[in-house]
Amino acid sequence: MTSSKLENEDIKDFVKKTDFNAVLGLRKMLNGGLNFAVRYTSGLSNISDSNLDVDVENVVLEL
Repeated sequence: MTSSKLENEDIKDFVKKTDFNAVLGLRKMLNGGLNFAVRYTSGLSNISDSNLDVDVENVVLEL
């Protein structure tokens, strides 16, 4: 959602352009080609680039 607008402001003005993440995932391959996977991604750095005293990190859960 880096192109979302917030009261006539672009969110890209408030976050850094780079981020470092840690990823943990599991995958199970069954006979017949069916796959199940889950992956958790957590940001390791604060991506806030504003003057506010808040920590903003990326967190993603994929199924």
